[in-house]
Amino acid sequence: MQATLKFKIPADLRIALQEDTASKKDLLIEEIRSHSDQIAYMLQSYYPREKVSKVDVIQGTIQFIGADSIKLQLEYEMEEFNACSAVDTLNKGKMTVSIDCNLTAEELNLSGEYWPEREPD
Repeated sequence: MQATLKFKIPADLRIALQEDTASKKDLLIEEIRSHSDQIAYMLQSYYPREKVSKVDVIQGTIQFIGADSIKLQLEYEMEEFNACSAVDTLNKGKMTVSIDCNLTAEELNLSGEYWPEREPD
């Protein structure tokens, strides 16, 4: 299983990526934060029993690979509530995410880690 998410690139980030400006990391972090709810839903598919929230970029993990590929790490919280035993648990998680930049279509394609699915016994 590998979850993906697409969203539009705003003009200022597209220009920063095309012209390789110093502000591209800050603009990318700002864009990821603005889509944190959608990214949390994407990450939710990895954790069917927990609710994923508070998604943010781990500082210093952004790597620009070529002109159209980015790798970074996200940190997030996973909450689980068991009504029967009235237990609330809160765990933190991290995931490496790949981003493919399609500047002509003005889209960012986020891909989470690949987790092989277990075959039934």
